[in-house]
Amino acid sequence: MTGAVTVAAVAGLLSLLSGVWLGWRLRQTNHHHCPACGSSHAA
Repeated sequence: MTGAVTVAAVAGLLSLLSGVWLGWRLRQTNHHHCPACGSSHAA
């Protein structure tokens, strides 16, 4: 039972982090529209 709870907790945490990262990336790309800014911020 503990293993299932741990897996669920890790899956939820990864989902949350991926959602935050995706939202941040979309906000960054939408904020910088000029190609010069986009190329300088591209990781």
